[in-house]
Amino acid sequence: MSSGTSTERNLICPRCGAAFVCGSGGHDGQCWCADEPRLLSVPELLAEDCMCPNCLRAALSRQTGAAACAPSR
Repeated sequence: MSSGTSTERNLICPRCGAAFVCGSGGHDGQCWCADEPRLLSVPELLAEDCMCPNCLRAALSRQTGAAACAPSR
C-alpha cells in the first residue's frame, strides 16, 4: 500500500457488532475479503455494509451449504 492515502476503513460489523478493519489484510495488498470465495448476490446482504471476517465466513458457509442441499433439476 502506498504511504499517501489509505483505503482502510475502521468499521463495526452490522451482524455482530465487532470492530474490524476493511480494506487491508489480503494476500495481494487488497482487503482480506478479496481472498474469500465470492458470495452470490443475496438481497439481504446488499443492504448491509462490510461484515467482519467471522460473519462473512459464516454467510459463505450458509450459502455453500444451502447450494449443496438444493435439489438438482
